[in-house]
Amino acid sequence: MPATACAAAELAELSADPAITFRIWSHAGTLFRYQGRSAEAAAANDVARGLSLTRRDPLFASLGLARHAAIHAAAGERQAAKRAFGQAQEAMARAGRGEVRPVWLTAFYDEAEIHSLALSAYLTLGN
Repeated sequence: MPATACAAAELAELSADPAITFRIWSHAGTLFRYQGRSAEAAAANDVARGLSLTRRDPLFASLGLARHAAIHAAAGERQAAKRAFGQAQEAMARAGRGEVRPVWLTAFYDEAEIHSLALSAYLTLGN
């Protein structure tokens, strides 16, 4: 992991805020995906998806799954990407609308973001 990403991950852990920890690891996964480093992307996103926050809040689970689907697509894993997008949509459907969540999450993450990630992923796969 690049030094700045390591520093960010360490600070996230120190914050003791699971939402910030999720955000940092999820962004690290996205960064690695853009760099073409699928194994590192999957590992970083696995950390984010493994946090207890994703078991408690389906919206966080949905975001982790949608980003993981994009990682699968970057690795050429068509069926895994399709499965993960389906799971992301199912988790989104379970997410309560009245829940208090960080503004950084609710400001961008909705069905349109899942569709945007899916579009990018399927274009990567040649669809």
